[in-house]
Amino acid sequence: MFSKLLTPIALIMLVLAACGGPVASEAPPDSSPTAPVLAEPTETPEPDTVVLALNPQFSNAPFFIAMEEGYFVEQNIEIVIEDISRSSEALVLVSSGDLDVVSGAINTALINLLASDPNVRVVTNKGYSPEDGCPAPGLFIRRDLYESGVLDSAEMVRGLTLVGRVSSFTGFIYETWLRNEYGLDLEDVALEDLPQDALIDALANGAIDIGTSTEPFLSHIQDSGHAVVFKSYGQLLPDMEYSYVIFGRKLTVEDRDLGNRFMVAYLKAVRQLYTEGKSDHNIDILTAATGLDRELVARMCWLDVNPTGDINFVTVLALQEWALARGDIERILTEEEYMDSSFVDYANQVLGPP
Repeated sequence: MFSKLLTPIALIMLVLAACGGPVASEAPPDSSPTAPVLAEPTETPEPDTVVLALNPQFSNAPFFIAMEEGYFVEQNIEIVIEDISRSSEALVLVSSGDLDVVSGAINTALINLLASDPNVRVVTNKGYSPEDGCPAPGLFIRRDLYESGVLDSAEMVRGLTLVGRVSSFTGFIYETWLRNEYGLDLEDVALEDLPQDALIDALANGAIDIGTSTEPFLSHIQDSGHAVVFKSYGQLLPDMEYSYVIFGRKLTVEDRDLGNRFMVAYLKAVRQLYTEGKSDHNIDILTAATGLDRELVARMCWLDVNPTGDINFVTVLALQEWALARGDIERILTEEEYMDSSFVDYANQVLGPP
């Protein structure tokens, strides 16, 4: 019979099942709320501070773009602005460590500072003049003299009154022009040092004949009807470097990573200017930053800045040779003494080709 085939253990299990004994089963799902799993909090590091010498001149366009677009914030950098209009003062302050970043026109004071302070270096370009570019900066001449043909011969140029100082970058520009075009030098002309806001009146009353400047002043003097822009710096020396950005000790020695990040933000702004040019967006930013009339910003020449940040040292060398011959500097700096290209190299690796 079937019952005879059951083992004693099997019989016990049947009895337990019939009596409703416990049977192993899965526990019912827990319907109570489940506490969310919280991610580990990540702290945003405090931003690094960079003290930048900056005034509302149009030549500072890359800095205005970088700040307005948040490119420095992207690099976790807080910019502290010091409005310093005199480049000589800014150079002293960057050497002392009171400023971290300074920009301005290349001059003999810069060369002498770099020769004496190895912790200060030019790191990128803030303006150069291509041979076929818009003449900003450029040379201007009184309209009546231009129309009379005074520029046609060396004898008519000899004795003209030029605006500027002999020992400045302006002196180098003038002598390059005089020698290239006429075989003359600075001793063959008169030099008058006047503030820029006095130049239009001086042109109007015939007190000066020729000068050099950049935008927006070149547009102002042409709008006045008293002068004509007749030559760009790039026509004197192709791709001439005329403006620089320098880092002080904090970025060149103490925190080079901060210098790298600053350069990424700066070069990103330069490329925005390079690729977008006079877009409505860029015009709006630069109009607000400089306080210039929007129509003027839209029509005047904009500075040319190398989108890779590279520096044309050949033109810097030409300035040094001129300054050494005049006794304005003690020696000519090598490329390594003049600049540190590692920051733009890093930024180009991060940003890729322009």
